[in-house]
Order: sequence, then structure tokens, then C-alpha cells
Amino acid sequence: MTIHKYQLLLLFVVLVFTETSCASKPAPAIQQEPPPTVFIRTPEISNPLVQAENESVEEFVVRVAVTNISFSQSLLIALTQVIDKEMLWRGVSPYSWDVQKCWVYETNVLSLCTSEDIQNFFRDQNAPKIFFALAYSNNTESLFILDYYHRAIEQYPRDIYRLVIELKDAKWVEKSISPGY
Repeated sequence: MTIHKYQLLLLFVVLVFTETSCASKPAPAIQQEPPPTVFIRTPEISNPLVQAENESVEEFVVRVAVTNISFSQSLLIALTQVIDKEMLWRGVSPYSWDVQKCWVYETNVLSLCTSEDIQNFFRDQNAPKIFFALAYSNNTESLFILDYYHRAIEQYPRDIYRLVIELKDAKWVEKSISPGY
């Protein structure tokens, strides 16, 4: 039994000695990279549009839409409302009863629409239309959702855009416009 105790004691001393000798050796330095930063960058606009004198925010958004989305025929652009602020991918309301204000764009001419314009554009389901609505805003930035309905591709008759404008020197400036998914 005493031999067994001595063996245990010897084993303990060996373990202590090995632990101490291992601990005294410096471990190789492992350089840790800082954790990656998640950053979503909006595409830079080289020549951003700026809100004109006496131009409302809605009129400015319409001008940005007309400038950034190509059209070959007349087009109705209507301010409506977001369908669901919790699920922005659902877009904005494309219904005539939700139209709060609208404009008609024809080659280089933008004008307020009439009730007759609304009837004509909604009667012709193939007529291109943009419906837009404010999705979010604070004191310096606003996010608008723009849904462009067209028949260029039958399977995908709607293109979604996200427009961010920011307030600089008391005028709204186009910050980014990008396709939505």
C-alpha cells in the first residue's frame, strides 16, 4: 500500500513539474484580427439632384424618379402610401383610391395630373406608372419607396426602388437611389 502511495505521490510531482515547465514557456503570440465591421454602402451619386426653390419634397421625389428611371412614353407618377411599414418589400399602394397627389410625365414635361388623367392611366393597365410613398423620415434623411409598373417584362411588371434623400443647407439632396429586393 505504501508503494502505491509513493507511486501516486511521484505521479503528482511529475504532473506538477510538467505543468509548471509548460506554463513557464511563453506561448506563441496569436494575432487576432479585429472583428469585421458590417457596413452596407449605398451607391455614390456623382451628380446628385438638389431640391429647387419653391419645390415641395414630393415634387423633388418626382423629379428624381423621372431623372433616374428611363421612360419612352407618357407616365403617371402618384404619391400613395406604403402598404406595410413593417414589411417594406410589399411596396406601395397601386390603387387609384390611395392616390393623394399625382403628376403626368411626357417627354421633358412634368405637370400635375387631372382626374381624367387618373382615369385614363388606370383604365389602361399597360400604361407605365410609378407609385411612391414615404417609408421613413427623421430630421435629416428620408426614405421613399418607388414602385415602377410597366409591361416591359410580363413576368416582372414591377421594379422597386429605394430613394434616400438628405437635408443639407435647408434643401433636400438626392443621396442614393437603388433597386429594392
